[in-house]
Amino acid sequence: MKIYSLVLLVLVSCVDNVDEGPVDDPVSDDTVFYQTVAHASADGVVFDDPQPITAKQQRLMAEARMAHERGEVHPSWTPTQDGACAGTSLWLFDRTDYSGNEICFTGCGVADLTNYVRTYRGVDGRLHVLGTWRITSGSYWPGDRPGALGTVTNGSPAYFVEHWFTAWGARAAFNYAPDAYLWAVGVGFSYAGEPCP
Repeated sequence: MKIYSLVLLVLVSCVDNVDEGPVDDPVSDDTVFYQTVAHASADGVVFDDPQPITAKQQRLMAEARMAHERGEVHPSWTPTQDGACAGTSLWLFDRTDYSGNEICFTGCGVADLTNYVRTYRGVDGRLHVLGTWRITSGSYWPGDRPGALGTVTNGSPAYFVEHWFTAWGARAAFNYAPDAYLWAVGVGFSYAGEPCP
């Protein structure tokens, strides 16, 4: 047991670089990304069609959420909306600067991110696949529910590592490359194993 704990502690300290700052170059306000809303429940996860969103819109949403967390009223804060990413949802980005393609989780459940794609709209007007949400770097911002990010290390044997977050926890960037990748996200339960409300 002591050896296992020590190995896990070393593994977490090598892989779980969640508090490193942004490593992506800044993008202009008019850069277009795609936002997907995921509704988790006991029956599984249902994803809405990706919708375009600009970096400026994402920054305005972040400003509104930070104002709300400080107890201030912000004109664009809509905590009950879920047609787009609500302020109460877990926000996950494929860039480390809290912008980029975004997937938002509402409800309670677990999603295997290797099953879902990130998209972009090409010059031909069609949506194209960038890859899955199995990403090695990005950023996230917890909403009104606790949960966890699950990562898997590259190597033999592979190890599964969880990074737990609390409801309304601090936002964080992560860069697991080249040692690991984000594999799953769980929302609505805590490390103590409390059930989904």
